[in-house]
This record gives sequence, structure tokens and C-alpha cells, in this order.
Amino acid sequence: MGDGVKAFDRIDRRKVLDQVHRELDDSDLSWRHEIRHDNVLVTSEVEGQQLVMAMQDGVPQGDPNGPVLYVIGYSGVSEDIDDERASKGYGGLVFENGSGPGGNIEDICRTTFVDDHNETHTIDTEGKDVEDVVQQIQERVQEIINNQAKWKVVNNMSKTILLVELYGKGSRQLRQRLGNKIEVAPGLSVQIVRNTKYLGVQVGGIDESTGREITQRIKSAGEAVTRLRKFWKLKGVSLEVKTKAYEQLVRTVLIYGLEARQLSKAQVMRVECFQTRTLRRIGNSQSHITHESNEELRERLQVPSIDSFLARTRLRLWQQMANNPNSAVMTALTGRIVGEETWGSHPHLNQLCGDLRLLAERGGPTINAQIDGRGKITVDLSPTGPIATLQKTQTNKVKSYVSRCEAKQTRPVEAASEEMLFCDAFGCTASFRTKHRLQTHRVKTHGYRDMYRNLIVDETCPMCKGKFASIHGAKNHIQKVCGTKGTEEERAEKVRRIQLERQVKEGKIAPIAAAFHLQSRQ
Repeated sequence: MGDGVKAFDRIDRRKVLDQVHRELDDSDLSWRHEIRHDNVLVTSEVEGQQLVMAMQDGVPQGDPNGPVLYVIGYSGVSEDIDDERASKGYGGLVFENGSGPGGNIEDICRTTFVDDHNETHTIDTEGKDVEDVVQQIQERVQEIINNQAKWKVVNNMSKTILLVELYGKGSRQLRQRLGNKIEVAPGLSVQIVRNTKYLGVQVGGIDESTGREITQRIKSAGEAVTRLRKFWKLKGVSLEVKTKAYEQLVRTVLIYGLEARQLSKAQVMRVECFQTRTLRRIGNSQSHITHESNEELRERLQVPSIDSFLARTRLRLWQQMANNPNSAVMTALTGRIVGEETWGSHPHLNQLCGDLRLLAERGGPTINAQIDGRGKITVDLSPTGPIATLQKTQTNKVKSYVSRCEAKQTRPVEAASEEMLFCDAFGCTASFRTKHRLQTHRVKTHGYRDMYRNLIVDETCPMCKGKFASIHGAKNHIQKVCGTKGTEEERAEKVRRIQLERQVKEGKIAPIAAAFHLQSRQ
């Protein structure tokens, strides 16, 4: 990965304009660019005097055509690199297309993003010493540096890195012998790394980078949730507005770039758990009180599961690629390296088949997609095929409140009582068939809390005088242990005694009055 140093200002303008003439079919348009950008003047005023300076190199910044001219000009650098490698007999990573018109060949080793230059190559390490591996790397890098110099483009070596991934027997020892830097030219060294960040996502080993990326996504999304903590507590803001804010400000950070990765069920579950925690915070749904399931929570807030949302995003990406079947991305996913027998990238194609099955289960169109033993997919990915012609309303059907990664809850359902249970709150006539529904109603409607938990004011249980690490621990103890001992009348008597003792201690009632009250109860 290389980054140009002031590439816009230093690239050879004469070569750029010549490349414009070759690239553009419209001769009038190319000549208008020639006249407009051949002699660029910079005017400055110092102490009342105007200074005019001719700019011989670079493309004009601030001009709307500047970035376009640079991209066209840099395509000439790529052509020179390919010509030099072709003269040496090196073909790069050449893929044979596995979808659309057969026989298409695509070189996918290079990607450029404005002034960023990224390339991917294979290294032959079988029977090779570390010096042979270094020589292979030096040849590829020197081809880039030499041809960039012809166009007056200079790489910033402090930002240029080599991402080296070695596999197979002896790869660990070879990686250690490579060290942290390689001298690619006299006086020019490039840093070697195993992972890095590019365009906001982790790049490196597939398994390692995915785990690190999910950790980073959860951390960044958690920071966004924390910054909005006062917003979540506002009483005058509707739940619908808070949910929209979560989708736009938190979920976008949480799933950025994850649709293009291969996620295991455990990894998707990590993201699902974070979303569930955040939604319970927004929706004020305490699971130990309301017993509201994750699916019911998402349905109430109308937020789809992460699993189904990523499936919809992937289907839309496949739809865009199906409309352009000759793209390098489509070739890499569904094709094969020339000379190899296996077709395509199995995980991505398996993921596509799973998303299409999920779409059919949710009421969408049925699209047959299978992968044969050699890994070649049989789904129609042509511009007129079923995937390319999917409507937005059809792909939206894959969104659901159900997540394939969450295990089905097996909590036993409380048996219905023969008689209806009525709420004892003043003026409430609601009735329920189970105790669970009654307790949920009392908490959510009337703000009822367990009377034993209200007795806790510090880390000490007032019944057994036990000490605990926190108030929350003491409340759980009195609710589950001390609050279940004895009959209901005995527990009620204990509560009255504790309340009277606390009132006497606070000076709200005289001790003799408290003693008289207890004796009268007996």
C-alpha cells in the first residue's frame, strides 16, 4: 500500500494531457482540456505588486476537473507498470471469469484509490530462502517506484507498507527472518506488517482481522451510545425518534464494512448482543423484570436483527455486481485463478446461497443457487437474471426481527390458572391468566417493585444482617433468599418490624409508639 506525496501537484502534466488525448474519444473535449490546463498561472499580490508564476507540473487543485485528470493520468502509470512486467513474463493475479460471458480474463492484482496505490501478489516460498523472497518483493516494488518516477509521482515511504501473509510449512520462521523492514531501493526501506487499517477497516489475516474489526466496531459504536446518553433519557422525545437516531448514528458505525466479511455465528452474535443491550437501554426494557424476548423487543421498536440487515445489504451488493458482470470484484468472487481447478471464493458463494434461501423463506422470490463439487456457482448472475432484476421491495423482505444466530428460547411457559388474576392497584380492573403477565403489568403500568428489594438501603441485608459487595447484590439476596423463608404472614411481619425500626432510627416515630404498634399486631 503506497501513498503519493503531493501527487496532484507533482505529476507530469504533459504526460497527463497526452493520456487524456488517448483515453477520450471526443477530440474536441480533449483539446479543450489541453487549452485550459496546458498553461496554468498562479497570481499572488505582495505589497501592491502582482506576481505571476507558471505552473508546469501537476493538475490544478480547486478545478472540478482536477481529480478526473489525475485519475486519467495515473492510468498511464499503471499501463507502464503492466508493460514492464509483461516484458519480464510476469502476469500478476489473473482470474478467469466464472459468470457472464465465458472466457473473460481479468487482472485483479492492482487497485487504486485516487493517490493510494495497492497491489496484491503471490510469493513463491516453496524451497526458497529468505533472500529469494526478498528479491521477489523488491522486483514488484521497484517496478512501481520506477514507473511512478517517470511521471514525477513520489511515494511517501513512511506511509507505504508491505502486508505479508505467509502460509505453509516453515512460514513462521521465514516471517521472523524477514524482519520488520525491507530495503526495496538504495536508501528506501518499506515497513512490513501483518495487519493494518485502510479506509476505516482492518486489513490482514482473514480470521484475525475480522475478530479485531468486530471488536473495534463494537467499541466505536459503544462510544457513540455513550455520547448520546442524555438523549436516550429525554422524556419529551418519542421512542420512534430515538430508534431512528440509533439506526443513523449507532448502527451505521456498528456494521460498517461487515457485509463484505465472512462472519461466523459467534461473531454475528457479538454484534447482535451489542444491539440488544442498546435497544433495551433505549426502550427501557429490563429483561429480568419484563421478560421481553429479544425478538419481541426488536418487533416493538421495529428494528431488524443484524443478521437479516446484513443479508439484505449483501443481496443489494450482489445485485449491483450482477448488473456489471465483467467487474474485477465479480471475477474474483465467481472465477478462478488461471491454471487452478477450483472456482470462486466458496465462503462468499455459500453466503449468497444462504441469503437467497432466507429470502425465499421470508416471502421473496425463489432463486435457485447451487455450487457444484468444483466450486462453480450455477445461479444466473447476468444483467437480465433474477438477481439483477430484484426490486427494492423484494430485497427488503429478507429483513426480519428474527436472527438465525440466536438460539431458540426454551423457557417453560407458566401454566394458566383456572381463575383469572386481577390487578390489586386502585382503580385498575385488568385481569390475566398467569402470574407472570400480572407481575409484568404491575411493573410496567403501575411502577410496582418487589417490597423486599425496597428494604435495602446499603450493602447489608436487614433480615439476616449479611454483608454484600454492592446494593444490587443485597437486593438480589433478599428477594431470592430471605424473602422466600417462612410463610407469607411471617415475612410480612418481618417487613413491618424492619420498617418500624428504620422509622425509629430516623426519628419519625417514638420508640414507645413502635412497641405499642407491634404489641397490638400480636
